[in-house]
Amino acid sequence: MTNTKIDLARKIYSFLRSEEGGSASDEDITLITTAIDQFCDTLSALDIITIQDTDDIDNGVFIPLAEYGAEQVCNEFGRAKSVQAEAIAIAKLRFIVRQRPTYEAQHVDYF
Repeated sequence: MTNTKIDLARKIYSFLRSEEGGSASDEDITLITTAIDQFCDTLSALDIITIQDTDDIDNGVFIPLAEYGAEQVCNEFGRAKSVQAEAIAIAKLRFIVRQRPTYEAQHVDYF
């Protein structure tokens, strides 16, 4: 199963407002969805993970991506950025991506 950009925006909002509860306003979702495209481009440029379609996000990377996204937009929601939380989210994404099969042909040296 996959998730959409709106699902990701809501999850990011829930991480940011976990103590307060409540639902996100349209302005909050718009702010977060704009940031999603930007930080997905950044993650791709840094060769951490490439999200081909933000409306088709794999479940395996959904939570770490939301954790990373929450750190990218936290200042707009009155929360200080945690470099440690951002680094942990990046490490999780790298670990998940590196565990996937590449389906590349293996080079074999015969004796």
